[in-house]
Amino acid sequence: MVTKLRRILGKDAEMFIFASIMGKTKMMDRNTIEQAYAFFHQKLKVYEHSTSEKEMDHIEDCIANYSNAMSKELFTELSGGNPAFLHEHTAFQNDLMKAVTEMENWLEFH
Repeated sequence: MVTKLRRILGKDAEMFIFASIMGKTKMMDRNTIEQAYAFFHQKLKVYEHSTSEKEMDHIEDCIANYSNAMSKELFTELSGGNPAFLHEHTAFQNDLMKAVTEMENWLEFH
């Protein structure tokens, strides 16, 4: 979980510095977060309005696969260190909503 977030302007990109509760500092560029946000946000909107179990299962699979391949630092910050985050059917919608909200806050999309 992020306890402190600072933005700095790097030479080529805006960077985020995350200071976690374990005292470790991680840096990510804004593009990494924006790409994950765009994908998660789009899938969340479809998932929330879907009435098809098949479509919802497909979205869950897509998000799980994406989260397996995404920046490990970003996944760890979003998940709070929970490896099952975005991978369990019963918690999926809440996890996805949490991830989207967290990234919105970081990117200041209000």
